[in-house]
Parts: sequence; structure tokens; C-alpha cells
Amino acid sequence: MQLRPGSADAYRVYARAPIVGSIRIELVMPVMPSPNIYSPLRKYPFTRRHVNPLAQLWLLTCLGTWVLAANLSMAENIFEEPRLPGLVQAKQAITVFPSTTGQISRLAVSDGQHVSKHELLLQLDDSLGQAAVEAARLAASSTGQLRFAEAELQMAKESLARIESVGQHHAIAAREVDAARAAVEKASANLVVTREELALAQLRYQTEQVRLEQYAVTAPFAGQVTQVRVVEGQKVTEEAPLMMLVNLDTLTVELQVPLTALPYLHVNQICNLVPEAPMSGEITARLMAISPVLDAGTQTARCVLAIDNTDRRLPAGFLVNGPDWWYEPAKQPESDSASDHALSPAESISITHPFSPVVSWFSSLASLSNADPIYGSLAILSQH
Repeated sequence: MQLRPGSADAYRVYARAPIVGSIRIELVMPVMPSPNIYSPLRKYPFTRRHVNPLAQLWLLTCLGTWVLAANLSMAENIFEEPRLPGLVQAKQAITVFPSTTGQISRLAVSDGQHVSKHELLLQLDDSLGQAAVEAARLAASSTGQLRFAEAELQMAKESLARIESVGQHHAIAAREVDAARAAVEKASANLVVTREELALAQLRYQTEQVRLEQYAVTAPFAGQVTQVRVVEGQKVTEEAPLMMLVNLDTLTVELQVPLTALPYLHVNQICNLVPEAPMSGEITARLMAISPVLDAGTQTARCVLAIDNTDRRLPAGFLVNGPDWWYEPAKQPESDSASDHALSPAESISITHPFSPVVSWFSSLASLSNADPIYGSLAILSQH
């Protein structure tokens, strides 16, 4: 702000503000008949070349106050909360990996294709797996050993019965009786082992069947295939990513909500999110969860919102912000449908903005200066 001589009977005041821009005010000062004639109301003469320093100070103070009030007409919005955008993501999104090592014999899908749950994505060469299943099936269905063990036990029991029957009428050595009883016990144990081996063979058969199913890679849920990274004939390992599968029916976003807006929020509340470029308009979302743990560093709370996208009109991967009143305390609703479900006064969080006195001073300054820039400015200055 500068005070420069203008025309013969005027002074010009120049001021520049970041928002209003350059301002030039020309003040016409009366020229007295003689430089030696003093004003009856002033100690200093009012001449073209001599301006009272107090008048200059008063003029510059009023003009500066007016420029400041013009720049701060929306003082409540100066100290907005920092906006931390959230990334919109698909609720279900996975990278598909093979369950076993093998060579791709068939690629059943392409990039962008929609698939249903359990639909085939690709098939690995399973010739070795089929052979292993067949061998396990034959072993599990083989009952020859089991029948032989059962017959052996039956013969041992009959031999023991004959020896015990003959011994009642003739003298039979005790050693022969003991040998017959030992044969029965041995045949019985052999039958148990044979049955256990058959049960293990049946389990191996079931295991080989499950392993054979792993050669077919299917969709774990309905969705859209994207980023296909393999081709037919390619050999893959268990660590090699094949493709991505996403379900865009429901989108989710995590936002850091300022604590000043937290008392106005509740679970299942409908919120209008503001997307960043290249998206436009507003997006309706439902508040699903509010974290009970606050972030002391950013003075925010983590909130999870869900976006209904059954028509699949929205992609995933763009940024959104919450509504303006989350970040601008002046725009927070005094009475809103959310207030019915908000925290009670005893449970609500008391938050004082660090710049509240400054904002209040600027608000009163703007209101008075809009009515009368000069006298309103002097009134504010006299109060402080």
C-alpha cells in the first residue's frame, strides 16, 4: 500500500490484495490560499504538498481494513480442514494363482469377460493327474488281500476248534494248543492290517481326485476378468499370477473424516461423495463403519463407505472426497436428519478449532465492513 502525489490537488493511494487485486483511490485535498495559513482544526497546514501524518495513518488503516475484509468475506472457510481423498476400490478383487505347477492346455476366458461363480478360467495339462487317479482307484478297489486275510483267520479258528475238541477225549500236548491259538491271533492281526491298508488306499484315491481338480482353475466368485497375463501353452508355477478377478457390484472407499464432522455421522447414513477428476457429479454412498480409534496426528477418524454399483456404471480406482460440510465447519448442519442418530450431548466429542478466535474476529470484521467499510473497520479496531 503506497501514498503517492497525484495531480496538482490530489494524492493517490495504491493497494494490492491477493483476491481483490489492485485498488487505486484518489483523494482530493483542498489547497489553502497560502502555505502559512493554518487550519483552525489542525496543527499542521493542509497544503498540496503537506498531508497530516495522522491523517495518512488513519487513511491507510481504514483502507487496509477494508481490503482485508473484502478478502475475508468468507472467513469461516479460510481454516478448512485438510481434505484427504479416499481411493474407490472393488469390494471383491483378487489376483488368481494356480494351485499347482503345470502347462496351460486351455485358456477359457479373455480380458474384460464376465464370469459366474465356479466357471472355468483355464485348464492345466492333467494327464499325469488322471493317471495317478486311476492307479489310486485300482488300489482302493482291490479286495483280494482282504479276502485272503479273512480266509486265513477263518482257517486258524477252525484248526483251533478241532484241536480243542480232540483234546477232550485224547491226550493232546499243551504246545499244540498254544500254537493253534497263536495262529488265530496272527491271522486276526493280519486282517486288521489289511483293512487299514485298504482304507489308506481309498484315502489316496480321494486325495488324487482333489489334486486332479486343481488342474482346473475356476472363479471363486462372479465377476469380471481383467489383466490376463498368460497364454495357452505357457508353463506356470504356483507363484505365477494368472489374471485378476473383480466384482464391481459394490464399491468401497475409506475416508479420513475430520473430528468436527464426526458428531453428525452415524452408521447407515447416506452421504454424497465428491469425486475428483476425471469423474464428475456426486456419488451416493452408505456409511458402513466408523472406526472407534481416532488419529491424533491428522485429527480424523477412519470411515468406510459402500457404493451400490449393480449397474456397473462406475469403475474402480478413482479418488473421492466427502461432502463440503465435512471439511468446512461453517457449513455443518445445525439440524439434519443425521442429528437424530448422532451422538448424544453426553457422548459427543467436544472439539475446539485452534483458529476459532481468529475466524470469529474475521467474521465480525466482514459483517461490519460490508455495512460501512470505514466506520466498521474503526469499530473493530477499537474493540481489539
